[in-house]
Amino acid sequence: MSPEELFNHCLSELESPDTIEVAPLTGARFPSAIPHSIFHLTQPPANPLLLSQICINCRRFDVIKVMKSGIFHKGGLKGRPLTRNNFDYVVYFFKDLVSFILKTTSHLISEKPGEYHRYYISAFDRAINQIDRLRSIASSYRSKRSWNKLIKIKNDLEDIKSNLISKPVIALPTRLMEKEDCIDSLISLFKQQLPPTTPDIVISQAISTLLHTFNIFTVEPDAIRQRITRSKRK
Repeated sequence: MSPEELFNHCLSELESPDTIEVAPLTGARFPSAIPHSIFHLTQPPANPLLLSQICINCRRFDVIKVMKSGIFHKGGLKGRPLTRNNFDYVVYFFKDLVSFILKTTSHLISEKPGEYHRYYISAFDRAINQIDRLRSIASSYRSKRSWNKLIKIKNDLEDIKSNLISKPVIALPTRLMEKEDCIDSLISLFKQQLPPTTPDIVISQAISTLLHTFNIFTVEPDAIRQRITRSKRK
């Protein structure tokens, strides 16, 4: 499968209402999850557990937003136009396209911790719903002991959720609060995934576009390019 075919297939999977939405690791199904089938379309990542955890935190419409941001062309990073009519472009291909898209999404959504706090808390609702399904299974086996254990687990989850919501201070993971490091993280990711010959200006323009797409903050490409230059001196 070519990079362009891979990109189009993943986007189609993400946008299809017929796709079974399965969360990696947990196996739970919920509307915002990334289709599990996508993980079988690319080479195994260096850290599959980390990548799967990233996908649990990401929502599919965020991934779609990255893919439709305009920085991609033929499954790679779009460079300068090759024709006056801008019908074709120089393309710089990623080492692992799916991994790049998902990690980029993770970096970008980390810039909005307040918005995503409610989403993270909603994980308890999904877990509680899953317990209800397990109770039905236990009931079909007429296992009262197992059924009662599941009731206790459900009650404990509800108590934990209630306790977290009542907290006056939201204590999110440190990574979600490090707004100033988002650009550096994206620069590092682009550098790891792209050929060494990829021009800094192409990378800086892409990062600027992504930040604008997610309404995080406005940074001109030149400012990002200067930061790339400084990083080379370290």
